[in-house]
Amino acid sequence: MLLGLLVDGWASPIRLDNLLLGSGVIDFASSGVVHMVGGIAGLWGALFEGPRIGRFDRAGRSVALRGHSASRDYYGQWSAIGRTAVTTTLAGCTAALTTLFSKRLLVGHWNVIDVCNGLLGGFAAITSGCSVVEPWAAVICGFVAAWVLIGFNILASKFKYDDPLEAAQLHGGCGAWGLLFTGLFATKAYVNEVYPGKPGRPYGLFMGGGGND
Repeated sequence: MLLGLLVDGWASPIRLDNLLLGSGVIDFASSGVVHMVGGIAGLWGALFEGPRIGRFDRAGRSVALRGHSASRDYYGQWSAIGRTAVTTTLAGCTAALTTLFSKRLLVGHWNVIDVCNGLLGGFAAITSGCSVVEPWAAVICGFVAAWVLIGFNILASKFKYDDPLEAAQLHGGCGAWGLLFTGLFATKAYVNEVYPGKPGRPYGLFMGGGGND
């Protein structure tokens, strides 16, 4: 999969003769190549290792974990300019706020770690289509990413799955959502701008694409 998404890979959107519906996988800043692949690797690593001693109490309840280095990842993502910076910021902030308030309703208290992980979940999701979607679509991306993260964390706790950095839930789950999101919301004009040279390239299904014009 990873090799297929590279510049000259079989699924690369830059190749005019790619083998994936003539469009390729638009993964501009690596929701799939970095986040989803890393999440899958983290999933298997955590499954092989098993839960840490003391990760769950005798009642099966999870023990709180420290958050990611959110500030470092934020400034790394924002280093791009223009539309990419706007969509990345909107998705991350939307996911952070959605996670914060949703977890407050679900568990009954505030937790700054929810903001950090929600922010990163939004980043993991938007990196695929940050250059080819509208700002309003980035808000949708972040909102859904927050619930993807929350849902997978609930499942992880239910099945006593211990992933200290939430690699599978955050990077894997939100990264996978990001690839799907791009296929739904990529705009025709932006796709042709970022990936020129092939008129009639498919774009987002919800934006009127999904087939050749």
